Amino acid sequence: MVEAVMNFSFENRPEGHGLLFDRTDLGAVRKKAKAKEGLLERVNQRCSELLHSSPDEVDTLQVYISSGEAFVMADGFAVTGEPSFAAWAKRRVEALFTAEAWMAPVHVRACRIFDHCMGNISAHVALVHDYLGDIYSDQESECLAGQMRDKFLVPFLDATGDEPEWWFRPQRESNWKIMTCGDSGTALCGFHQFWPESGEALARAAQGVVQTLDKVAPEGDWPEGVNYWFGTLFLGLRFARALRRLSEGALNLFEHPALRKTGDFATMLATPGGRIYNFNDNDDTFGGGEALAMLAVEHGRGDWMEMARRTPGETALFLACDDPKLKNQTPPATLACFPRTGVATLRSGWEPNGTFIGFKCGPSNVGHSHLDANSFVVESGGQSLVLEHSYWPQAHFLGFFDSSRDRWNFDGPGTVGHSTLLIDGQGQSHGPDFPGMLSDIREEEDAVIVSGDASACYPGLLKKYVRTLLFVKPGTIVVRDVVECDGERHAEWLLQYAGKIRSEGVHSIIENAGISMTVTPFLPDRHFGWRTSDVERVSVYECSDTRKDVTQTIRYRSFSPFRKAISFEFLFGISIGGTTDDWIFEAADGQWQLALPDCSYRVVPDGEGLRTGR
Repeated sequence: MVEAVMNFSFENRPEGHGLLFDRTDLGAVRKKAKAKEGLLERVNQRCSELLHSSPDEVDTLQVYISSGEAFVMADGFAVTGEPSFAAWAKRRVEALFTAEAWMAPVHVRACRIFDHCMGNISAHVALVHDYLGDIYSDQESECLAGQMRDKFLVPFLDATGDEPEWWFRPQRESNWKIMTCGDSGTALCGFHQFWPESGEALARAAQGVVQTLDKVAPEGDWPEGVNYWFGTLFLGLRFARALRRLSEGALNLFEHPALRKTGDFATMLATPGGRIYNFNDNDDTFGGGEALAMLAVEHGRGDWMEMARRTPGETALFLACDDPKLKNQTPPATLACFPRTGVATLRSGWEPNGTFIGFKCGPSNVGHSHLDANSFVVESGGQSLVLEHSYWPQAHFLGFFDSSRDRWNFDGPGTVGHSTLLIDGQGQSHGPDFPGMLSDIREEEDAVIVSGDASACYPGLLKKYVRTLLFVKPGTIVVRDVVECDGERHAEWLLQYAGKIRSEGVHSIIENAGISMTVTPFLPDRHFGWRTSDVERVSVYECSDTRKDVTQTIRYRSFSPFRKAISFEFLFGISIGGTTDDWIFEAADGQWQLALPDCSYRVVPDGEGLRTGR
């Protein structure tokens, strides 16, 4: 594909042939916008709010935020036809070139000449120019292309040349590559006719996108998480759409096999309540609707389109992609496993009030990783009950990305912010030598069992840590941990809860917006003492993007025996919406069995895992 791009003879686009859709298609886009209740009102409101700000003022800390606002206004013009939105966007583009530098200050040490923000800004400029169409005269377009040569083209060619930036090197697996090359490719498509070097530059952009897609796991997942992947995959797909249109179908990056599977990653990690399982540095609101819509239409996947329509992008591109002929479909599976990332999802079904469980045990040496091996989340009735804390704002100058040490001072990425174990008050270690991994996943009738092995994650503290989670539909969970320590250690079992928590005897009751969950500990027994702790940790630090203080809070309940020991066995029963007295636990002569509430299942230990019987 890269060679094909290099050798392709690009002709000038036909009149009205836009980057992402023909300008003649705008009538259909605006008709769809009118048909969607409240959409035009929301688009007008967003753009009207920006109209009250000055288009001539640019955020020098985050120039790409300012360029993004220009694109929002141009997109608002495409959806509504309001000329004042176009005029504001055009003036903002002019102002962008008054900024001394487009590279984000936080990337200056990491990048020599070109960072992803420069690619993002360049794509925004190209798309504004494209969306505004004849509002730019031929002379203005030529002038803009000249400015873009200096700000974008020359640095991009340098950054991808003989001394490439770190993100462009072939061995890199960062999503920076598809993000930077994707948006740079879109900018190149937008101004290709003005630059003799366009063919070579487009080939390099395509190379970066393809190399990233080559790294996608066979199951379609990306270890940085759903939103980091789909947020940056979108930029690669947007370039792919522009390149295919520019070449009249001859150059088609959508043919890459990874794009036939990766939509499953977002779909299967979606919760019934409309969230996304947000492990690593991700928010729980899905932001990849446009990317998923493009993939859904491309491959005729109604289940992907249903997911995309849950959180649609209210943009001209989404409206152009939202084909009414592609009907929503419910995915056939309720269990998903992504071994490379170390994530499994289990659900009672696809009904909006169903129960969803996310389980994580994977490598820590990936971008934006957390020390979260053997952690889990639970949602039911549309409400989060056991949660992954929301994304923590970045703090580059305080070591937020120093994975060798300082990153783990932040509770969000650290083990203390996850529903797993602390050993002697310490969490897991980061690096390729300390991986977690899914060790077992099997499905029975109405039950699913998943196990994770985090034995290597606590060097010098633990020799073994295997967690097994049993889910019996519709809302019963058993969690067993088998732990062997390196010497005598103190262990804490952490539960990051949403809503409120209270105690009733040995039981912990979580309630969130009318949905309850009862957590009952069975092991270790209380012969040598037992402690329950409710902890709230409030962190205040400076966000490097805004240079303003932010406040982040985590809350958890921990369970622990008084004494240190050389080995532990934790066993917890979790009942959603259940009472506190339905479990039957029996132990004798070092053996135990647990009868589950409201069903005939019996659970017994099976080596380091669990086995069910009737």
